[in-house]
Amino acid sequence: MEWLLKVIWVLPIATAVIGILGIIHGIRKGGSWLVIVRDIVVTVGLTALFCMVPGILKDHYKQISSAMMVTTPANIPDITYGQAIESTCSDLSWKSFIEEKTKCLFVEVNGTYSYNGETKDIVIQFQYPDLYTSDRPITNEQPMRIAFLGFGEQTKTDEETMNNILYSMFQNYAGKNGKTVDESQKENINVNQAYLDKYKKESGAAATATPAATEEAQATEEPDTTQQQTNEQDGQDTSEEEYINMVKESSPADYPDRTYGEAFENFFDDPVWQYLDDDGEKYIWFLGQCQVNGQVSNCEVHFQLDLENGRFRVVYYEVDGKEKPLENWPSVLATIFETE
Repeated sequence: MEWLLKVIWVLPIATAVIGILGIIHGIRKGGSWLVIVRDIVVTVGLTALFCMVPGILKDHYKQISSAMMVTTPANIPDITYGQAIESTCSDLSWKSFIEEKTKCLFVEVNGTYSYNGETKDIVIQFQYPDLYTSDRPITNEQPMRIAFLGFGEQTKTDEETMNNILYSMFQNYAGKNGKTVDESQKENINVNQAYLDKYKKESGAAATATPAATEEAQATEEPDTTQQQTNEQDGQDTSEEEYINMVKESSPADYPDRTYGEAFENFFDDPVWQYLDDDGEKYIWFLGQCQVNGQVSNCEVHFQLDLENGRFRVVYYEVDGKEKPLENWPSVLATIFETE
């Protein structure tokens, strides 16, 4: 981002110089005054426009990086991610983007970091699963998790390594600023409290919710389900698509002739299916838009997979960021499946 800002700062100067040279050339060639006046107006207009661009980009850059200055890990509420990262890494640049697969907001920081005695390029990506646009301001009240931490072109580090690296960053900042952090605070260092409150409680919700509200049918393709369990036991990788298809290709007991994929993708606009592994618990998140009381609303449904028994169940759903009671899910499901 910094190098881009430097290039853009040169743009209005280059535009003005090129425009002036063009005007001088036109005058020397005896061009019409109408054309010369037009060239002057265009040069002044473009120069003024390009003068505004660096300020706009710089403000956006500051907004992204400042978001990390207010976001803290669940167990370290007095040190932000931004403070820890900036105290440990150098040559930092920040950017945000809407990830194509999940359709939600990511904030990415690139920089250099000393790891195992070597200076390496580091990439950290913060995922905001409830944000679908970069226009809204980011606060610590919005669920956030670190979805990726890696070095250079390498793949994502494992969770233990990621947590150790993050913990060392927070330790570094704490040591420089008269604060203390201990090993117990390493737990959940990759998520903020809002994420814990919303998503980590799902395991508890699954255990206490009434079976009628959460129990779903077995997958219609039982051989595939069996193969997935075998892969898990043998240590083989099951692809995210296979996990997603466990839900999409299944049917509720009350609607055996229609799959979740068919019904949900018929009922919702812009449907997105997403796989999440959270400390060994496997979830499928569904995101989509539908009409609620005449208004377009963002909807989210979380399915928890039970690979051992080849089943899954709904453990959470929300409309426009507001959690809805699970006891209402059967009627919602009926509406989805009965809509042609």
